[in-house]
Formats: sequence, structure tokens, C-alpha cells
Amino acid sequence: MYHQVINKKMKKYIILTVLLISVFFGYSQEITKNDIIGIWQMRSTELNSGWFDNYQFFQDGKFKFNTNQNDATKRIVSIGGEYSIKNNTLILEVSYSKEIIGGYLVRSETSGGSGWELKAGKVKTIFYKSKMKSYLTIEKCTDTEGIECSYIDKVVYYKLENDPNNYD
Repeated sequence: MYHQVINKKMKKYIILTVLLISVFFGYSQEITKNDIIGIWQMRSTELNSGWFDNYQFFQDGKFKFNTNQNDATKRIVSIGGEYSIKNNTLILEVSYSKEIIGGYLVRSETSGGSGWELKAGKVKTIFYKSKMKSYLTIEKCTDTEGIECSYIDKVVYYKLENDPNNYD
């Protein structure tokens, strides 16, 4: 009988310990490809005059990272390739970039931004001879308003579109 009481107490302690460990170290849900299909924008739940940095993840395993549309001085427009997920690690294989070639810098005619913009450049797709592989941590989150988000390399991205083709 004494052993039964100890066994019951031990079971309670084991269960309590497991619960505390999962709370303190965080319970991370396994993320699948289907979980991230869509458009994920960095650090903002709103789409104003243009997209901020964002990822498009497609059903066929392709991805595209688009740079901030509000930055009129950038030369890299986007990068793309294939992605996979393993053990909550997002694996990106970059095979191309779209870059603005040529052009010239002028003072911006619109308000906001840096006050500068690149004019008359041509967008060119550059394919890489060997793919660049990157490993990024990824975990699910939900913000205080219930909007779906993910931490990608510890930076918050909000899901703004379920259909990755809805990018303008």
C-alpha cells in the first residue's frame, strides 16, 4: 500500500514536470508545407501603398521573396526557387533573382521613402549556376488580434493572402 501511494505521487510529479517543461521551453507545433502556402508579409498586418518584404509560398514547392515595394532605390526586386520544410526548418534553394540593371538615381517626385528613386532601369532575371541553400527556423504564432503569423528566422511575418498568386 505504501508503494501504491508513492507510485501515485510519482505519476503526478512526472505529469507536472512534463507540463512545466513544455510550458517553459515552448511547445512548437510541427509545420507542414500546407501551413505556409500563401503570402506572408514582414512585420505588418496591413497592405498600404505597397507590399513590405514578403514571401510567396506555392503549392508546387516554389517560393518567391519580394523586397519592399516602398524602397525606390533597391536593385534586387525578388529572389526565388524551391522550398521544403523539415523539423520546423524552412529550407530555401535560391535559383534566381530579379534585379534592376542600369538606370540612374534621381530625387523622388513623390513624398515619403528616402527621397530618392531609381529611374529607367530594366528588370532582368538572373539564373544562378548553382543553387544557394539556406536554412531558416520557422514557427507558428498568432498575434493579439488572432491574425495568423509565423516567425521566419525569428522575424514575424503575417499571412495576408491564402493564394500566393494574389501578389501585385
